[in-house]
Amino acid sequence: MYVSVTDIKKHINVAFDDDDTLIESFISVAEQSIENTIGYPLAELRTDKGTLPAPVIHVIKLHVAKLYEYREGTVHGKVQEVPFTLAYLLTPYIRLS
Repeated sequence: MYVSVTDIKKHINVAFDDDDTLIESFISVAEQSIENTIGYPLAELRTDKGTLPAPVIHVIKLHVAKLYEYREGTVHGKVQEVPFTLAYLLTPYIRLS
């Protein structure tokens, strides 16, 4: 995991520990989803310090927040993606074959 459960909980304003396992699973899903989108392992993006670029870390946080907020298969009301977020932040890292 490149983002800790503690960091995600700060991002999504969760102050209790009951959902830690769920949040950890969402982090794993988000990271796998990003790897599928960019076409290679996140490990290839690591800096010399072993971290990921800030935009990729932010995408993980945004993706986990979305998974945490919308756990069901349906949503009431009009939901649309905010421009210049997930896809926009990942575009520079997508490897074209």
